[in-house]
Amino acid sequence: MPSSLEQLKASGTTVVCDSGDFATISKYNPQDATTNPSLILAASKKPDYAPLIDAAVAYGKSKGGSIDDQVDATLDNLLVQFGKEILKLIPGKVSTEVDARFSFDTKASVEKALRIIDLYKEQGISKDRILIKIASTWEGIKAAEILQSKYGINTNLTLMFSLVQAIAAAEAGAFLISPFVGRILDWYKAATKKEYSASEDPGVKSVQAIFNYYKKYGYNTIVMGASFRNVGEITELAGCDYLTISPNLLEDLYNSQEAVPKKLDASNASSLNIEKKTYINDEATFRFDFNEEQMAVEKLREGISKFAADAVTLKNILKEKIEKSRGCVRREGGPLRASELVIGWKLSEIRDLLMTKARWELEAPHKKTVAAGRSLSPIFSISKSCQSSHQTPKESIKSVKMVKAVAVVRGDSTVKGTVTFEQESESAPTTISWNISGNDANAERGMHIHAFGDNTNGCTSAGPHFNPHSKGHGAPTDEDRHVGDLGNVKTDGQGNAVGSTTDKLIKLIGAESIIGRTVVVHGGTDDLGKGGNEESKKTGNAGPRPACGVIGISA
Repeated sequence: MPSSLEQLKASGTTVVCDSGDFATISKYNPQDATTNPSLILAASKKPDYAPLIDAAVAYGKSKGGSIDDQVDATLDNLLVQFGKEILKLIPGKVSTEVDARFSFDTKASVEKALRIIDLYKEQGISKDRILIKIASTWEGIKAAEILQSKYGINTNLTLMFSLVQAIAAAEAGAFLISPFVGRILDWYKAATKKEYSASEDPGVKSVQAIFNYYKKYGYNTIVMGASFRNVGEITELAGCDYLTISPNLLEDLYNSQEAVPKKLDASNASSLNIEKKTYINDEATFRFDFNEEQMAVEKLREGISKFAADAVTLKNILKEKIEKSRGCVRREGGPLRASELVIGWKLSEIRDLLMTKARWELEAPHKKTVAAGRSLSPIFSISKSCQSSHQTPKESIKSVKMVKAVAVVRGDSTVKGTVTFEQESESAPTTISWNISGNDANAERGMHIHAFGDNTNGCTSAGPHFNPHSKGHGAPTDEDRHVGDLGNVKTDGQGNAVGSTTDKLIKLIGAESIIGRTVVVHGGTDDLGKGGNEESKKTGNAGPRPACGVIGISA
């Protein structure tokens, strides 16, 4: 006789593995798999997954920015790396969850979902194999509506505890929903002090009601029961579209030969007397009706808090790994040794320390400011013992005086000149001044900070615009802009451009310092991202690079 697991599949239910553990997934041959920060956290503690975590940490560090930015990038990459490996084991889709902190922020949920899809794309994985998992708040449901209708990205609305949420999700066009079973049972057992048979289980009845509503009114959204406490809950839902099941219950079904008859049948729903409701364009009614269900309100809040807390725990683990891999900094009276500095550090971090050393005022008793090009003592050395487990190189520097920098721009053309920068403190805006000759007369010419200080192949080897936050190209005053977007400089009748401006994003001090990067003066006018084509959002169609120069500390 076939196992109960095979009988469940034969009832028409697609079995999904609720795990981040690869060995478990491969054993039970599920169609799909789901993950969340809690599952990834559990898996991450096993030594088998160390290579994935190490690779994610390396990726996060390579993105630069603050330590928190690196941790966020590491976590996103880790979720995608787990998803990538899981997809090697299953024929269907994997669910990857948006940070639960965004559960009440539609815009942030959409942006994070798009970022996750982009990361999968970088790994050669189509969005068709991904479900973006979002909590079933009003804001989450609206985010799913945008992702489905505008971007064609399939969503899995999770933490679902009521028919109200389910109706709104179906109206939003969600690909799949995950109504929870066991957590509903937990609430009722605590509230009533009663025990429930599988057939009377409140969580089972909730999924049955959602399934029948969807089938009666012809919604295509897949119903995937989730969060089971026992095998009885699962077998009572045989015939449900999908069921996502934890490894221990999959094992019980795998080892059992108990009969699993089909309990849910779409053909029976049409005759049921169920009132049709609508919520998707009526936030007030949605919130009122949802608020009437105490269990649903409490379990949604609890679920979001649990997922968010596990995400924070996972981030703290990743943060510690990032800090250990790079070392931390202490003051020391002796000279800087290259061997002390290089181990565990990125070139950009070395650059940040060395290029800004001229304006750093060290903590007492070392009140000496080191002049550029002179002795490097006293400065910093890497130490295995740090003042704080969360201390970074930049955080151990207490005070920073004004930093000045200059780039001498030149190239194969007649364009040449200087661009200078001054910043009083890390929080202050930077003043940028330029004096450039040899341009076309009475013209506007694009000027940008580019990512690299490499001019070995002329200005082209300076790379793209400096863009640590992965934004679109824009004007200096736009919110959506590259850090390196300086707009245009205007020339007079002789082709000279002289002027100055201040910019709050350009930094000489800190993790996003432009020192060591390249200023490029372009041969065309920057359209400031308003050109209406893809290149406009990358470069502003600013044209060739006739002159450039690396930014260095000035006296």
